[in-house]
Amino acid sequence: MAGRAAIERYAAHGVHIPSEKFKILGRPQIENIETATASISTIDNPVVLYAPTWYAADYKNNHSSLPIGTAIVSALLARNATVIFRPHPANRKLPEAAAAITAIHELLQADAEATSRPHRWGAAASDPTFAELTNAADAMVADVSGVVTDFMQSLKPFAMVSTGDKTDTFRARFPSSRSAYVIEWDLSTLDDALDAMLGEDPLAPIRVKRREYYLGGYENGESARAFVRYLQSLIADPTPMKAVLAKPPVRARTTQKRLQPTGQ
Repeated sequence: MAGRAAIERYAAHGVHIPSEKFKILGRPQIENIETATASISTIDNPVVLYAPTWYAADYKNNHSSLPIGTAIVSALLARNATVIFRPHPANRKLPEAAAAITAIHELLQADAEATSRPHRWGAAASDPTFAELTNAADAMVADVSGVVTDFMQSLKPFAMVSTGDKTDTFRARFPSSRSAYVIEWDLSTLDDALDAMLGEDPLAPIRVKRREYYLGGYENGESARAFVRYLQSLIADPTPMKAVLAKPPVRARTTQKRLQPTGQ
């Protein structure tokens, strides 16, 4: 498992597995994400990755912030941020999501022409790997999605958008947000969240603990090496595995008559 969070998730949902069945190995896929070495408060013109998740037509399963994306990006631009806009690829399939993406592209292009800030959108933001974009950014705004836990590896500040809940309820429902600055759907917390994220960053100590909880506390490529060593130990283990014979399935008897050809 990547960290304690993945183990405790089973028990939280009523699936009880002995602790000796688990081994924490971190997440090898994020070996190329670098850990931040400086506080964001020392950066005058921060680079912020905005990575909204896919837009679901069913509102019950929709966690995308795209409908309020222009407001979020505008607030970042007002804070002299350079924006990397990377929406989920599936967003382009729905007209509403595609329209929101186009509006944000136009907003970034207009600001780039006016200020010469090197915003990135389209292919410039979709072609690089997520690790490359994380290393290029100083902070992130995202939704409830897998990119949040991957970004935790960097220890950089991030904000998450709540699509319906107030901050306390949102953090209770989605524990990954407990080290995030929460932007509520009505934008009432937008300014406070961005000011804190790009300023004094009071959640910095909490992110260290949450990264270990979710990702095992490994640095750089340590997780990938630990994963390989663990596989090698399994291969080298001379203890034979006893085969367990599967019981043949018991066919239930049926009184159903065999189908007859048509016309008989």
